[in-house]
Amino acid sequence: MKWDWDALSGFSAAVAAFLSFIAVLISLFTTGYQIRADKKAMRPIVIPELKNVSSNISDIIFDWDTDEKMNKKFSKSVIELKNIGKESAIDIRYSFRMENEDKVKEYFLLSNKFKNNIDKSYVEIKDDDDFGKIAYVYRKRSTGQVFRMVYWMNAYIRTGPSISANSSQPVYLPSYFVAIVNYNFMRNLKYDNEVTIVMPILRLKINFKDIYLKEWSVVYLLSMSSTYDFRDNSNLFATVEHAQVEKMKRVRKSLW
Repeated sequence: MKWDWDALSGFSAAVAAFLSFIAVLISLFTTGYQIRADKKAMRPIVIPELKNVSSNISDIIFDWDTDEKMNKKFSKSVIELKNIGKESAIDIRYSFRMENEDKVKEYFLLSNKFKNNIDKSYVEIKDDDDFGKIAYVYRKRSTGQVFRMVYWMNAYIRTGPSISANSSQPVYLPSYFVAIVNYNFMRNLKYDNEVTIVMPILRLKINFKDIYLKEWSVVYLLSMSSTYDFRDNSNLFATVEHAQVEKMKRVRKSLW
């Protein structure tokens, strides 16, 4: 049997060329994958830190951090946003809205029915023709002094400074959230036999850009911890916790 060495040599060369081509493709794929993995590892990651509350809430319309009367939109109680990634997060925007608004509204409608003549405080969540969604707080002190406060519940978009790697920046909690939590502790804990207490849950949406100006979005829920210490009917020791409900994703088109 005679071998066609020229044909065999040509076939071997073709196989070698094909294998070389496959090796180049694998190398390119591996390099591309490593580049993407390195970029992902360097990407900024913005998360809210736990907030410990240690405050005298003898008046429901006062701030946790400053013990001052809150304005209509934002308190001065802060949640720190921390960048645990390896590159800076820039062009930061964030907004809050109440995640369980319907349940909290229903809770107030029920709990207000159990107020007696001595208790002169209540909260209502309702729509206002001028301001949109509001939390209306009526508070009458034992001295006879009356506070009527309106807290705006619209999902205002706020901007923040850049956050470098392993750094944090404060964002301010909405006034209505602090006021409702205070009210629930101060006025409603004693009514837990009649109606189940519903604490507000905040939905925090954060948008930011990386150093390549690609925009990212992530969503967290903020809520009061189930464990707390409420002493002397005014001193609150609790924690604002967070849970991630939407993973960080690339924003192709801004939804704000």
